[in-house]
Amino acid sequence: MCFIQYRTSQLTRLTFPLRVMDCFVILCSDFVTMQVKILFNHSIEVTSSEYKFYNCAATVRKSENTPCIACVTSEWQCQWNAQDHTCSDRDDAVDGAHMVKAQQAYSCPQFENPEPHLIPVGHRIPISFQGKNLDIYKDHKFKIGTELMKHTEEEFTFNEGSKFNFKGYKFAYDKEQEVNVSFHIKDGDTEKKIDSTLTGESDRLTHWS
Repeated sequence: MCFIQYRTSQLTRLTFPLRVMDCFVILCSDFVTMQVKILFNHSIEVTSSEYKFYNCAATVRKSENTPCIACVTSEWQCQWNAQDHTCSDRDDAVDGAHMVKAQQAYSCPQFENPEPHLIPVGHRIPISFQGKNLDIYKDHKFKIGTELMKHTEEEFTFNEGSKFNFKGYKFAYDKEQEVNVSFHIKDGDTEKKIDSTLTGESDRLTHWS
């Protein structure tokens, strides 16, 4: 393993593995824990301790359908840029309506409260939902989709108000009587995902007999 060295004097040095960022990719995590040692004369260990190296950008991997919420609720005090769709370290000098600060998930642009709760197989029915904190996306087009329909996405537009709807999908599914459905929503301009909690036990795909 390669090491990078930082000399604190002629007698001591701090060593840790090179290319820490690779660990975030390999472990699919937003942090890695590493042992840091201080050595005397390159061989005698004076002290050692564990340190956590974190990466705000990696927090969104925990929940790809809710990147803003995953970012700002992380233990690393990260902040979300809703215009760039990026998660970064806390910076109090950066402000604006597009910035969501750490631990302020309620300020994240998001879509929620889907209706109806039960979606029948083989029948296309309209699906409605609500949105909030979407002012910066006024007049934007959005796309809604689900993994069950793979590359099929439907467009809708945000003008004013908080209610949205689309014509729904005619699902074809026969592996189980019931399955959870998670809908993702993307900004039509950037193809980046905007937080969608249109998922979970309430969004079940079921058969009408």
